[in-house]
Amino acid sequence: MTNFLLFLPLIILQFGLMIIAVLSVLKKQHFKYLSKWIWLFIVILGQLVGPILFFVLERDE
Repeated sequence: MTNFLLFLPLIILQFGLMIIAVLSVLKKQHFKYLSKWIWLFIVILGQLVGPILFFVLERDE
């Protein structure tokens, strides 16, 4: 139980970023690098790195 409590902030951060990134992918119409479905796949299965990649590579200038 103690190990779970140590990782709880990381788990919350991961799911929060994933939810925000999925909503951003679904709202966005045009993408610079990949298609919407590939970004959804990366964001959902990429755990913590997938949403960060999306926000870094697909941010609006």
